[in-house]
Amino acid sequence: KPFRLCVPQSRFLSPLTWIEEDSEKELLSSDMVEVRIHCVGINFRDVLKSRGLYPYIRTFAQSDDEQPKVNRDTEPGSDFVGTIVRISPTITTDFQVGDHVVGTTSLRAYHSHIMISSQLIIRIPTQSDQTVLIHAAAGAAGQWCIQYCQYIDARVIATAGTEEKRRFLREHYGIEHAFNSRDTSFVNNIREILPQGVDVIVNSL
Repeated sequence: KPFRLCVPQSRFLSPLTWIEEDSEKELLSSDMVEVRIHCVGINFRDVLKSRGLYPYIRTFAQSDDEQPKVNRDTEPGSDFVGTIVRISPTITTDFQVGDHVVGTTSLRAYHSHIMISSQLIIRIPTQSDQTVLIHAAAGAAGQWCIQYCQYIDARVIATAGTEEKRRFLREHYGIEHAFNSRDTSFVNNIREILPQGVDVIVNSL
């Protein structure tokens, strides 16, 4: 059954909880698709939304009771990855049920299912033979990317800021090509082994 994240009236984060959605399945307009959400990004903006502090508008040198009143956007979640489970019968794009997609929305991403315009999503290619350049690969995000790339049999080229980190990548993950991220020397290093460049670049710096 569909579910969503419930933001409590207290606006504290500890009581956040998942609840079932009782709403019936909505009709999809001409360019809409329904996506079953697999992963959602957690951004600082989402914390502000959950706390009732977004958007933040404050006029200088005014007391609290003189501050302008704004409609607080309290629905967290903006970027997501998921699978299309339903498509409008009048849609004009080439999306199909079962497509893996990544997208962005102004609200509602912390739901198990969302209805969204097909203009706000792109299909995720599932090619295993691509080469991925991962910057700052020794960090948490970089190591997750390495593990995912190795899981789908993609080729990984990495950069890191110190020789100790580059050695860690070689020894722990078997990365053959780990270059310096502190200057642009990695460009020529990559061109020497891949004159046409890489297919995907991930930069979490």
